[in-house]
Amino acid sequence: MSPAARLRADLLATGATLAVLLVVVLRGDRIPANGGLGYDGVRYAAIARDFTLDRLSGLQPYMFQRILPPAIVHASLRVLGVPRTDRNIIRAFLVLDIAAIVLGVLLWCRAASALELSNRARFLGFAALSLAHANLRIAPFNPVMTDSAAFLVGCAMLYCHLTRRWLGLAVVTLAGAFTWPVAMYAGGLLLVFPREEEEKRDPGGAPRRALAAALSASILALAFIGWILASDRAPVGIYERHIRPLVPLSSALTALYLFFALRPLLDDGSAWACLRPGRVLRSGRFWLVATGVLALRAIFSLVPRAADSRNFSTLSHFRRIFYQSVVQPGVSIVGHTLYYGPFLLFLVFQWKPVIGSIRRQGPGFVWVMALTVLLAVGSNSRQLIFLYPFVVFALVHATERMSWGRIRTMSIAVLCVVFSKVWLPMDRDLVLPFFDDVAWRTLFMSSQGHWLNHRLYAIEAAGVVGVAFLLFFSYVRGARSK
Repeated sequence: MSPAARLRADLLATGATLAVLLVVVLRGDRIPANGGLGYDGVRYAAIARDFTLDRLSGLQPYMFQRILPPAIVHASLRVLGVPRTDRNIIRAFLVLDIAAIVLGVLLWCRAASALELSNRARFLGFAALSLAHANLRIAPFNPVMTDSAAFLVGCAMLYCHLTRRWLGLAVVTLAGAFTWPVAMYAGGLLLVFPREEEEKRDPGGAPRRALAAALSASILALAFIGWILASDRAPVGIYERHIRPLVPLSSALTALYLFFALRPLLDDGSAWACLRPGRVLRSGRFWLVATGVLALRAIFSLVPRAADSRNFSTLSHFRRIFYQSVVQPGVSIVGHTLYYGPFLLFLVFQWKPVIGSIRRQGPGFVWVMALTVLLAVGSNSRQLIFLYPFVVFALVHATERMSWGRIRTMSIAVLCVVFSKVWLPMDRDLVLPFFDDVAWRTLFMSSQGHWLNHRLYAIEAAGVVGVAFLLFFSYVRGARSK
């Protein structure tokens, strides 16, 4: 396919993304909480309304590392002379979210074109990104957030990394540091460990190191979960307490997930070779990135802390992640599938080919995916929105060898729409079969793993398992038999 044809295909996917988002927006349903601002959106709106030092002081650290999107909204409204009312702030965030998602999809498609992926691969990427619950349903429904901006940062980082635009990657990493906390570290990994030429890669493995790392992660996870449960105090931000009789099963699933995900991923000679002290210390990139990260950490530490900052410390963050994993058995897989769509289930069936795709993008990509595996232990899928473009790219790249026809490919898009719940009104209470009256808040949180009540978890987990079997026998096993 010629470069011009690839560009047309990328613009078509981008235009389709804009079209479906506008259709959803024009439907007009918005989160009822706080007049359409949502929950965290109240704080982002306050920053967008009054972007002053007094307003910024006293923010939780995690809020300060998300100030760029509300700052853009504030500046835009101020330059245009638009009053900074709640209604106008919601509209401005909505425009920002749509622009971020559309531009993010364009950059993702351009990255796919740079590696000459097929039209089918780009279509699958469009379906997985644009039709996911996170972008198609949540962004228009609850717009006063920074998730869409984080999605754009992730797509921009992916594009810069794959096309070896290191200056652009540095700029995006700096912007990401004030958009999404983990972006600074992921961008740093990509800068220090860039994408290598094919002939420079170490083709060998590192089975002993991979085994040691995976086993250590699993054992430490079990120990950490035991410590959390022994404290008998659930972290903040959790809807349900754990089901005590099922804790051993939930803990075992978490440990097994870490082991079987990390062991093959880290069995990569290039990924470990780049960590050799002599090689790292001689790297000018390492010292530049380390200086930048330390400078940013110093800036964040100078911000006056809110009284409840301890609830948002690094330790508290990991307490939430690992506690979420044992609230219900396998809730993280269920939550991620609901939030990002059923295409994600192919990771379970195609992990080995996906790892091959990851390794071809360089050691930095490997370590970013290792970070993703760790963070995916938790069921709060929103925290992965920045890393989701990387996951989709590796998965789409790996499925290039699968012999799927048009009908099967289109069927995946249909399943993505079904899982997006764009068809389900969420701005009012509904009467549903087997549920009677269902509050809008329950509907809103029905695809967010850390907010699933036990009854809803059981129903949706059964649905996810059923779709997983359908995909395996219709796509994976069928392709193998051919």
